[in-house]
Amino acid sequence: MNVNSNNASVKTYSFRNRIFIMIGLILISALVIILWISSYFTSVLREKTYNNIKDTLELYNHHLTQNLDDLDVFLIDMYSYSYDIPYVTSTSNVNRFYNHIMRVKSLLDYSLPSFTEIDGMFLYAPANDTFIQSSKSLSKIPDSRNNAVVADYLKNYLRQANSEDTLHEINLNTWSSREIDSSYYLIRIIKIENTYLGAWSSVALLTSTFENISELEGHVVYVDSEGVPLTEGDLKNYTLPIGSSLENYEILKMKDGSSSLLVSNEIDYCDYYLSALIPLKSIDVQLKGIYQIFLFMGIAILFLTVILLFSVSQFLSKPIRLLEAAAASLRKGNFDQKLPTDSSNCREILEIDTAFNNMVDEIHNLRINVYEEKIAKSHIELQYLKSQIAPHFLINCLYSISTLAGNSTENQDILQKMVQTLSDHLRYTLSNRTTVPLKEEMSYIKNYIELTKLRFPGYLDYECFIAPDCDDASVFPLILLMFTENTIKYNMVMGESLLIKISAELIQREEETWVHLTHIDSGDGFPEDMIRNMNHLISQDIKVEHKGKHLGIVNIAKRLKLVYGDTSRLQISNEPDAGARIDIDIPHIPYSFSDNE
Repeated sequence: MNVNSNNASVKTYSFRNRIFIMIGLILISALVIILWISSYFTSVLREKTYNNIKDTLELYNHHLTQNLDDLDVFLIDMYSYSYDIPYVTSTSNVNRFYNHIMRVKSLLDYSLPSFTEIDGMFLYAPANDTFIQSSKSLSKIPDSRNNAVVADYLKNYLRQANSEDTLHEINLNTWSSREIDSSYYLIRIIKIENTYLGAWSSVALLTSTFENISELEGHVVYVDSEGVPLTEGDLKNYTLPIGSSLENYEILKMKDGSSSLLVSNEIDYCDYYLSALIPLKSIDVQLKGIYQIFLFMGIAILFLTVILLFSVSQFLSKPIRLLEAAAASLRKGNFDQKLPTDSSNCREILEIDTAFNNMVDEIHNLRINVYEEKIAKSHIELQYLKSQIAPHFLINCLYSISTLAGNSTENQDILQKMVQTLSDHLRYTLSNRTTVPLKEEMSYIKNYIELTKLRFPGYLDYECFIAPDCDDASVFPLILLMFTENTIKYNMVMGESLLIKISAELIQREEETWVHLTHIDSGDGFPEDMIRNMNHLISQDIKVEHKGKHLGIVNIAKRLKLVYGDTSRLQISNEPDAGARIDIDIPHIPYSFSDNE
């Protein structure tokens, strides 16, 4: 826009101030972008860490649940098959059956090493108050208490419950926790007839296997339903938000001012949760290098931006304003707008002005050419897609003719009919027509099926229902013939019957009339994964060449897009108690001979 400097009513501004404002905005924007990128990468890393820890906890849960289930099976089998246990549990005279007690003890000692997560196993017989236990001499965790303390606790606990007649109150359903001598243990007790069998394991032992979490200076603890950790450390004084950390990570503020990422997982073998706490500093330190790179890039971009803005303010301010005004006029459709060629003495600016003016002069022709090229390209692509479909039919028919020609004396009439029908079909499939009436498409489908019946007499049936008001519907050639060919190609087997059903009807949708085409066969149908993949591919804007299987379906989908745009619909599925099903919806357009002239 040209502004008269002598006109006092024209509002002016300082370009220098504008530059300073732009620099300030760029600096603020760059800072915001850097902070956003930092926050984004931090969030992604924490989410990835959460998923990895969650998978580890879930894998640990499945593994330990399986092992503990195996322990239950072992205890039950031991009771069922041991010759000595019935003598131990059925008499009050323990001395008489001392040998049986020792053999039960030996059995427990021999079996215990097979269960690496277990610290000890026991058997208690209330009838004679006999308690037999086997425990590992040394725990795998250096700081855990001696297993003898746990064995004494269980012996006293069961004997007291027996004397107070409260054995029925013992939890026999799942593993339960006990705090014994300032350490936590998980205890399992099962009852078989009049005998109690069980095992125990240190919580510290069960959580000692998480080496990858230890590398991040993290901790894994068992937590009860109230969120209280089963540990003798500082975490015992915290209440963890278990519910919210089961699906997403939680940031837990520690008493020392640091923060930790909390991940929780339900446990199948007891009514507790498994939680991992990872210090955020151990996670975020992995982004230190990335932060430094982005900081360096931000500083470099800001430095270059300042230099660029200074150059623009010194040399390009007026030409740019003129160019912006001309571009704005051009956007409004004013193609008479030209740039003055005397606004600057700069050779590059003059070249830009000249090029812009030449562009305006040519833009009318370019718009027309682009439009015509789009039409031509669509026509060429339609013909190309059509040519990809036709060879399948040609090959099948030539094979049939070759087969009949081997015995031509007996099949002269059939052979002549097949050659004539093939000729008609090739004329149809290779014609340059872009649209045909639906009844013509159906007639060639019938001819194709009749040809196929000559190869498979008595095994191919065909049902067709075309609503009278659909006969003149405009469709592109091979819209249904390709599916009929595929059905016969993949499902027609000598000795097995095949039924093809084709229907067409008009439907109303969104106050418009559509032609609904259906193609159903009684073959094997489509695999489920193929249905998902093809429907997903069809629903996308197919722009790349498809070179995999089911090329015909993809080509039909492309042709639907080219001819009808996004208004058409193609869906593949399986018909209940039948085979493959194809549904096509296209706008109802009456056929006109002038469309193919």
